[in-house]
Formats: sequence, structure tokens, C-alpha cells
Amino acid sequence: RLRAWLRLLSALAMPWQDHCRPYLRLHLQHSASTVASLAGRLVRTADAVWSNVCPQMPVTCFMFDSAWRRIQPQALHQAATEKFDVVWVEHTLAWPFAAQLLALPALRHVPVLCSGHNVEHTVCRRQADTESQPRLQQYYQRQAAAMRRMELRAWRRSQLILQCSFGDAKLTRQLVPQAAVEVLGNGVDGRYFQPDAT
Repeated sequence: RLRAWLRLLSALAMPWQDHCRPYLRLHLQHSASTVASLAGRLVRTADAVWSNVCPQMPVTCFMFDSAWRRIQPQALHQAATEKFDVVWVEHTLAWPFAAQLLALPALRHVPVLCSGHNVEHTVCRRQADTESQPRLQQYYQRQAAAMRRMELRAWRRSQLILQCSFGDAKLTRQLVPQAAVEVLGNGVDGRYFQPDAT
């Protein structure tokens, strides 16, 4: 029990260690947004502090973390040794990992195409607006702020941004007026997918 508390306190004090994985585990294990226990309060307080002090990646981005770790050594090696004409970032949520590649000298000036499946920070805001529990509401608000910071970094670095709707494209241009934004809408083959008459 003492060891668990020491791990908790060290992760709260240094969430950047080990690529933030201990910090993520706290979010998941202790349900930081809903649990009323002392551990839950500590995690929520640390989340509020660190979200203002250092640019933590949004928790949603961790869905890509294990996949990135598997390809990271090869990706870094290829990025450093081969020549690339363009870097395609498929989904804004992959930006924290793409940014590690783009920080390499060989890729620092390579054009970037970023495909945004949504304007993700507005999704977090909608979750906050529809949430009835104050703890969850505050959590989603902080995640929306972190997501917005990350999206702005991605869009400012990209030479071309693809969005799926005209509304998302308009919002992207409002936030980053110099951005080149094109709409590549979601589509369906209407000749193949026909409504069932019955």
C-alpha cells in the first residue's frame, strides 16, 4: 500500500517521466474525473496544475502510444537517414508522435500535410457542455484546452490541412488564418448502399 502511494505521488510530481505513462495510468486506474477518494482528488489537482504548467498531450492521444512505441526506433532511423518530400500526418491525434519526427534536422523543413478527422477540441467542449457532474465537466474542459493547444501547433506547422466538413474547415481558418485548408468530405457510394425498401 505504501509502495502504491509512493508511485502515485512520484507520478503526480513528475508526469513527464516515461512518456507520461504513469500519469495516464492514474487517469485510468483512479477514474480521476469521478472518484471522490483522496487519490482521485490528488490526481484531479495534479491534472489542473500540470495542464497549466507544461503542455501535456491530451489523454485521447494515448490510444496511439503503444503503436508508436513499436515503430518509434525504425521511424526515427528512417526519418534521420532517408529523404522525404512530404510528411503526411493521418489524424491530428497522432501529432505528438509526428512532432518527434519533425524535430529531427532532416525533417525540420519538409512540408507537412495534416488530415484532421474532426476539430477535436470542439468534441471535448461538447462533452463538457453536456456533462452533469462538475468533476467530469472540469476534466473535459482541461482536455479541450490541451487539445486546442495541440491542434494549433499541428495546424501552424502544416502546409496543407484536410478537414472532413466545411464547418471544420471554416473554424480551422478562423483559428489559423494563414492555414491552407481543403475539404475532403466523408463519402458513401450511393449506388452500392441503397436503403432497404422493406
